[in-house]
Amino acid sequence: MKKLTIKLLVLFVFIACFSCKKDSANYCINRIIEKPGDSQLSEKDLNLVKSLFDKNNISYYNYSFYWLDTTVSGRHYVHCFQYINNLKILTNPLHYTFDENDEVAGLRGDKIENINLDSIPNMNANDVVKIFLDQISKSSHFKSELAEIENGCFYVEFGYFQDTPLDDPKKKIMIKAWKVSRDIGGSPYAYIDDADGRVIIYWEGFGL
Repeated sequence: MKKLTIKLLVLFVFIACFSCKKDSANYCINRIIEKPGDSQLSEKDLNLVKSLFDKNNISYYNYSFYWLDTTVSGRHYVHCFQYINNLKILTNPLHYTFDENDEVAGLRGDKIENINLDSIPNMNANDVVKIFLDQISKSSHFKSELAEIENGCFYVEFGYFQDTPLDDPKKKIMIKAWKVSRDIGGSPYAYIDDADGRVIIYWEGFGL
């Protein structure tokens, strides 16, 4: 199931990028633009997921499903992204569990009902990539590959991001942000604050 899901993810983004906006900038940029109702599941799996949600009277209008795992015993694990204002919440995916009787048995993640922000980006994708490359240039792992990376393509996605202020670790605020990476679902990747270009998270995929 995991191998199939990864293949479907690559295929989904590959197809989606035909309708993505190619930024007329210096870099090769693939804008990933998803919307509520999009799915990375097969038609068969999507129909199963919808039947589970319908049976339990759970609305999935603002969800996009990207993972389904069914155990031998008949339990189902469903993962989905949330959307507000037709914009994806890059963090806070929901993880539903359905038991052997197709009844909802658990939910991990916070349901987001409202976000008091618009869905219009402040930055452009080219500037996001510039910040990303500046971060990579400081890396001991990728600095030597910087020229090659600059000549490659980047995957960029705009959405909402649940942030934690440094001065108040217990507080959670929603901001607008960008996710940028070299490869689909690969590393390095970064989340960048749309308001000021701050690098929220930068991950290279290497342990400490």
